[in-house]
Parts: sequence; structure tokens; C-alpha cells
Amino acid sequence: MERDNSELLQKFQKIIKMSSRVDLSRVAEALGLSEKDLFVKLMDWNERIPFKIEKGEIVVEDSARFVEAIDRQFAAWEVRRRRRKERWTRTSKASRSRVPGPFRTGGRSIAEAEAGLESQEFR
Repeated sequence: MERDNSELLQKFQKIIKMSSRVDLSRVAEALGLSEKDLFVKLMDWNERIPFKIEKGEIVVEDSARFVEAIDRQFAAWEVRRRRRKERWTRTSKASRSRVPGPFRTGGRSIAEAEAGLESQEFR
């Protein structure tokens, strides 16, 4: 989902860089969204990115603040992506290092554990 948001936000940023005042229907068309879906995205993005909607147009009054806010959003997504990747890497390494069920070795290598089993007497 973040990837979709990221791509849409990049396109949105390009559109706004061309003009600080753009018709909602043209933005929806350029992003491949219905006007309803675009409006939902705009409600979400407006929490972090400064723009207004006036008379069917998206209006950016301060382009520098707009670009800075979008850059912060991309940075936040990148941090979340890295954290998920690190968590996944740690989890998968930990699960690979565990030997399941009857093969648990108590910290010894499997060869050491097998040697220990051979030396035990079974009664």
C-alpha cells in the first residue's frame, strides 16, 4: 500500500510543481483515480502536506513548504520500510537458527548432539 501511495504522491508532486493551482478532475485523471478515490487520498495527504481545495481546484500557496512536507513523508516511509526489513531479517535468521522438535541440541552443534546420543545408554 505504501508503494502505491509513494507512486501517487510522486506524480502528485510533479503535477503541483508545474502549477500551484490544478483542477481536481485533471489530477484524478493523471493519477488514474476516480475523483472520489482522489478525494480520499487528498484527505489523508492533507494531514501532512499543505494544500487547499478551492472551487474544484487543488491550490498550493507555499511550494517550498509543500515540497518539504512531501520529502518528509517519503523519508518516513523509507524508515518504516527499513525497520520492517530489519525485523524480517532478524526474525528469519532466528527461525533458521532454531532446530525444531526432537532435534534440539541445547546449544551444541548437531554433530555434537548426535555424538552424545550415540554414547548414551538406552534402557
